[in-house]
Amino acid sequence: MKYQLFIALRYLRAKHKQAFTSVITVISIIGIAIGVMALVVALSLMTGMHDEIRSKILGSRSHITIYGGSSMRAISDFRALRDDLKRVDGVLGSAPVVREKGLLQSRLGNEGVIVHGVDPLESREVINVFDAVYSGDWRTMEEERGEYGRRGILIGADLAEKLGVVVGDTVQLLTLSTTTLSPLGNMPRPRSYRIAGIYRTGDWQSDAYYCYAPLADLQRFLDMGETITVLQVKIEDIFRAADVKSRLGALLGQRYIIRTWIEENVNLFNALELEKLALFLTITLIVTVAALNIISTLIMLVMEKNRDIGVLMSMGATRRGVLMSFLLQGLIIGIVGTVVGALLGMGFSWFMDYYGVIKLPGEVYTITQVRFKIVPYDVMLVCGVALLISLAATIYPAWKASRLRPSEALRYE
Repeated sequence: MKYQLFIALRYLRAKHKQAFTSVITVISIIGIAIGVMALVVALSLMTGMHDEIRSKILGSRSHITIYGGSSMRAISDFRALRDDLKRVDGVLGSAPVVREKGLLQSRLGNEGVIVHGVDPLESREVINVFDAVYSGDWRTMEEERGEYGRRGILIGADLAEKLGVVVGDTVQLLTLSTTTLSPLGNMPRPRSYRIAGIYRTGDWQSDAYYCYAPLADLQRFLDMGETITVLQVKIEDIFRAADVKSRLGALLGQRYIIRTWIEENVNLFNALELEKLALFLTITLIVTVAALNIISTLIMLVMEKNRDIGVLMSMGATRRGVLMSFLLQGLIIGIVGTVVGALLGMGFSWFMDYYGVIKLPGEVYTITQVRFKIVPYDVMLVCGVALLISLAATIYPAWKASRLRPSEALRYE
């Protein structure tokens, strides 16, 4: 063991006379540990929330959406378009969809909805809504059942609760696109559906406002013929959506509007990234404040060890050696605090995630439960920042100790 490390460890061990300095050292370690723990927990929280929101959104929405130019009903040649998509690298599948805003009515109330006309077998390969059905059976959507031979519709769990309906009940769909002349003027023409299934994806918007009807039936109801409003596309790697979009744009030209899942939810993800950065910068101040204790600890230690430093330098210790001894002291304090804080932070994050402690209002955050996700890169970044701050805090006291003159330190001895 080099003498610099020996001296650093020796000075960190408390004697009766230096008990006060030792208390400040312990406080410094605790402060850094708390700061690092808070940073690890905050980043795990934000990463977990980001991933949870992304997984919920992608469960009920497509990776890439193709719109028909400036018109919502402009895609008339979607079969040829789907054949073109098969030639694009990274595209796994596609499904035609008719989207329309409307009003869903039951005996107990009515709610505004976005109805999707889909082919269940094809859309199941693109979105996960059909696998999230917990009551009823999506396979019966296209079957005409009941007293009046109504076709089925899938609705979200929150929407079903607001309407007060269960599987087998009847609802009325009204849209502004389908009106009929009456003595009171043009009135929306209703379409009756039975509840074929109820799903829960965890995406609050989907569960509260989306519903799914058979594609051909909705096309007839809206007098759309064979046209659709959007084409949903599933890709192999969601993080390469921009690259796939570029290839699609080169193939399709300016005829269509192409949007990725990131662009469809850009405001939400930008807000999450900003929150993560703000949390990181804010809580880093805790570590910085804790590092100030290292400065005071080492300055007090230098004042107490004046004589010892003089003796060391008179015995041949170099200024660089003294400098390294005090740098190592501050670094050891930082390492111990960082390691303890990182372990506590990871343990706390695991506990919070495993037991699902934090619940959120779905209306605000899209998800109802927060997940904590520990990312090694984030933990390494936090530890690196904490160690750099701790090392920076030791520079001045260590430099001050190395500037002492042996003759001055030993003058009165």
